[in-house]
Amino acid sequence: MISLKYPKFCDHTLSALNTPHANTSTLLKKPPLRCIRMLIINLRQSELEIEVNRKCRKEANKILKLGIGTPESPQKIKLRAFEALYLVYSGRAVIHKEGKILDFNEALKELSKIDEYVWPKFILVNDLLKRNYAVKKLSDREIEFLVSERRRDSPSEYIFYGVLEGKPLTFAKLRELIKKGFRMRKNIVLALIDKEGNITYYTLSYSGK
Repeated sequence: MISLKYPKFCDHTLSALNTPHANTSTLLKKPPLRCIRMLIINLRQSELEIEVNRKCRKEANKILKLGIGTPESPQKIKLRAFEALYLVYSGRAVIHKEGKILDFNEALKELSKIDEYVWPKFILVNDLLKRNYAVKKLSDREIEFLVSERRRDSPSEYIFYGVLEGKPLTFAKLRELIKKGFRMRKNIVLALIDKEGNITYYTLSYSGK
């Protein structure tokens, strides 16, 4: 028997943001940290990178501690699309394309060409980071993350799986998630994301009955 219930650590419905095209003018008035500079987005190669220099190394280390980005070398950090969108939203970085700095909505439009699920991934990651969880991507094809609590006295880890409104979750997929949870010894949390960007979390438990 499979059952769903609210997890103790997030027992309510959260409205993360309104829509992908919400008015972000107020947010974008905050000056970004210019020490982090993303390189030009190459849509052909779908690459997003941060160029790290001496002046911005401290801030670069901060985002790596959040679980954002993958260091390719001491001078370069590679990003996924949702990570880049989060850094733009949080004012930690700007995206350059063809000599132009993209605002949030422009960045969302361009990054959606790289990853069709960039928006729900961003919504989920943004919420989890605000709750002070460490987030690590498990799958590039799906909305799936390994999430852990930062408290030393609570080392629990979870697999968060995003489910979009209008896209049914099959029993076969539920069974696959359960098997993965057993194999990795992690708790499974389903994150139901509706079209308005609201997230509702449920833990997934299983009994052999």
